[in-house]
Amino acid sequence: AGGDVSAQARAPGRVSSGTAGSAAPAFSGWDKRREEVCGWEAPLLSPGFPVPPPPEETTRKVSTGICDHLKLCGGPRNFPQGGNRRQRAVTEVSAAGVRSYRGAQQRPLSAALVYVVELDWHPGAPGEVVVLTCRTPEEDDITWTSDQSSEVLGSGKTLTVQVREFGDAGRYTCHKGGKVLSDSLLLIHKKEDGIWSTDILKEQKESKNRIFLKCEAKNYSGRFTCWWLTAISTDLKFSVKSSRGFSDPQGVTCGAVTLSADRVRVDNRDYKKYTVECQEGSACPTAEESLPIEVVVDAVHKLKYENYTTSFFTRDIIKPDPPMNLQLKPLKNSRQVEVSWEYPNTWSTPHSYFSLTFCIQGQGKNHREKKERLCVDKTSAKVTCHREAKIRVQARDRYYSSSWSDWAAVSCT
Repeated sequence: AGGDVSAQARAPGRVSSGTAGSAAPAFSGWDKRREEVCGWEAPLLSPGFPVPPPPEETTRKVSTGICDHLKLCGGPRNFPQGGNRRQRAVTEVSAAGVRSYRGAQQRPLSAALVYVVELDWHPGAPGEVVVLTCRTPEEDDITWTSDQSSEVLGSGKTLTVQVREFGDAGRYTCHKGGKVLSDSLLLIHKKEDGIWSTDILKEQKESKNRIFLKCEAKNYSGRFTCWWLTAISTDLKFSVKSSRGFSDPQGVTCGAVTLSADRVRVDNRDYKKYTVECQEGSACPTAEESLPIEVVVDAVHKLKYENYTTSFFTRDIIKPDPPMNLQLKPLKNSRQVEVSWEYPNTWSTPHSYFSLTFCIQGQGKNHREKKERLCVDKTSAKVTCHREAKIRVQARDRYYSSSWSDWAAVSCT
């Protein structure tokens, strides 16, 4: 469940996505939701065509105004698809960005001017030539040093560096009279046998695709959380960028990357979990999605650079919070009880439009789950509740087969 990423490169310096469910028809769940709730059926048009509003005389099944709202933002989001975002030549950007060779994408990783040098990693590879320029109006008496060497590497306003290995990377600084004028950071992005390295993040083996990034959303508000795992503890930096569509006409803002207090143990090894929260700027919960959201994570460990990409539709990463306020009510002259619950308060409203379905399951001693599951569309059900057992309830979007929530439980005693 959630967005994932495949490790097969689809373009130089990029790791392509393999998002579960992204090939589904753009209108699959929403057509059913609109037909069931609003009493009218959205035509099955190809992505990119507007969905016309329903006839005015149509009898609606709810009176919340949500169906009227569909006229305003219920059509597909159509964004012009720009050209190739990757630069095949050297790209000069500001000091806060990345100046890159052989197509490495621009990334704001630090205050220094960053060069991501993409190298074919095999014996005898010629490497790449990088020309550094001292960013100063000064012309004379300029010298260059590196954090990899105590010697003066050259003089003049430019310095030519042959990059073949990590010993050639690092921070290069130009000086005059003992004063630092500017510095540049060279990072290396390795490619071995045609595959870009994926050494920094832990592969999460949960499907046929190689998954490194996972994303989830609690509702359709446009807010979602992504996370990843790594065994590396020091000299580690992350930068996250997200957008919907190629030309980013409707941006997605991501906050700071944070280290979770949780530790994840996989194959008898502990991994650190990093998370980031993102928000689509102009999200409309009732809108169709014709273009996916893309999330790119730049990872830097010491002088090694890697990037990881996942893309998804919001509907595919929905995972509601567990149902709230579970209660048991004994039934007269019966071994059964009525279990009731409420929608999670983080779920989209109105619930008459954003409906959930629920499954109920018994759990015996030693946390053994019973095989039988009862699934209902209402917020109560009659079940048998044995002594020292528990009743568990989970939720999922009624109109789209996204992820089930975690379980909420109530004790039978």
